[in-house]
Amino acid sequence: MRDVLSARAFGRPQAAAPKPVKRGDVLLTSKPFVYLVSSSLKSLYCDYCLAKKGRNGLQRCSGCRLEHYCGKECQAAAWGLHRLECRHLKRVAPRVPPDAARLMAKVILKLQHGGDKLAEEISTNYSRKFKDLMNHYSDIKKDSKRHEHFVSLVAVLESFLVGMELPNEAELQGIFGRICVNSFSITDPDQNTVGTGVYLAASIFDHSCEPNAYVAFDGFKLTCRSLVDLPVLDWSKLRISYIDVLNPREERQADLQRRYYFLCDCVRCSSPEWEEEQVGPLCCGNTNCSGMVFIPEGLRRHQVSKKVPDCRENSAEVINEEINISSQSSGTEKIYDPESQGKREILTASCSHCGTSKPMTPDQVEMYYSVASFCKEQLDLCKDHYYLDLCEKGLERATGVLHDLNIFLVRLRDAAFEASISLSHWEKASTYGSLNIEGLSHYYGKKHPSLGMVLLKLGKILVYVGSFSKAVGYLARAESILKASHGTTHPLYTEQAAPLYMQAREEMREAEKMAGWKGKKGLSGTSGGGPLCRTTCG
Repeated sequence: MRDVLSARAFGRPQAAAPKPVKRGDVLLTSKPFVYLVSSSLKSLYCDYCLAKKGRNGLQRCSGCRLEHYCGKECQAAAWGLHRLECRHLKRVAPRVPPDAARLMAKVILKLQHGGDKLAEEISTNYSRKFKDLMNHYSDIKKDSKRHEHFVSLVAVLESFLVGMELPNEAELQGIFGRICVNSFSITDPDQNTVGTGVYLAASIFDHSCEPNAYVAFDGFKLTCRSLVDLPVLDWSKLRISYIDVLNPREERQADLQRRYYFLCDCVRCSSPEWEEEQVGPLCCGNTNCSGMVFIPEGLRRHQVSKKVPDCRENSAEVINEEINISSQSSGTEKIYDPESQGKREILTASCSHCGTSKPMTPDQVEMYYSVASFCKEQLDLCKDHYYLDLCEKGLERATGVLHDLNIFLVRLRDAAFEASISLSHWEKASTYGSLNIEGLSHYYGKKHPSLGMVLLKLGKILVYVGSFSKAVGYLARAESILKASHGTTHPLYTEQAAPLYMQAREEMREAEKMAGWKGKKGLSGTSGGGPLCRTTCG
């Protein structure tokens, strides 16, 4: 995890009456210790305020010619730290050090110029310095890939920061470790990653796959708000999500182990109530029922994660194994014995919603795993870019087999939704998005901003295609979610969520007036539309 809460890190808190926390309340704001714009986005975002390039463009630093600013005001504000690296960047030009090396250099330069004494306040008498961040020194030393990356970065720094005395190897590795496990991806209002930053106060938050807090960015400023009502503000119980929770348990655990050197023990990762992530729900045999049916335990196969004790990179490898899961499974009449020769015993699984029994033979179970495996293959092919044809191949196989809450089906629909948007296939995007809201709500939670962003996109598409009534419903939910997670002054709310919601309502009212007007004309005998008038106006 990023840190263990301690009095050393915070100082001694003053006694105060505990205050309840409401959903949407600001827990803390934080400014970066160091940050940078991704090299691939240079000249598109201001290197100080992170504003996107406008009509007037951005102005280059006259020294290094690498940094770009909105104008003299941003350049002057950035000069305090940039002046320390500017001459080094100018000397190595036109070569540009990789982002990781530049971020590490910024930390070193800042620490050597008083940054080691800088503390960011979390709350009254709670503060944190750079040295208070966890560095996972021993874990990184055992991690062959990370250690190799560290060695290569030191070589780059030696050629980049010529004339400077670098910290010793242990100190450099401590800096590298703190950056690895404490840095945040900074996003713009559209949730696109703009750069990377190290935040002292915000490093307090540990991870959960069911977070109760959310971090949003407005430029370089980080704000964390509560996603739920809490009886008191207890820093040790606040959790954000470090990773995308729209992944199966094994993938999430592997990602956390590889990047942060811990395994999550949240309710979602440890509770049998989330068995749909393990074996995946199937559709009920009753076509009129939306309930879930699970494979009987005697026929289940499962992906497990084995980790090597030394926490090396391969400790997070996911290994396929066929095992039996011992858990409750209602409706089981017989247990299939894999050892039996020539016998095809049938298990039946009952739908918990309507009670319909679904017979399951080993062949049928293998068919399910084949479909799930095919869906996963298509998703793996879409890791770097969403391909609509691949998504639709998976969806064709999965429809009617996997339940709407099956995690592979949810992820495929989400990928198809994004791919359709990128191709301007608005009707397809609205279909995939509408079908997937229940699944996304299940995995993200009904009040999570990731769901709010999908609802916002879906509502915007529906406004565009003229389906105003549906758009209003989705945008109302998006506005409520994003208002709590981002606040009423964030650009995502002020420039997108709130105006779109208002626009959709106006469009819907205009459409209803027009429908009513046409209906009245129909009643007067000048045109058709009597039934429409009775439906709309009656």
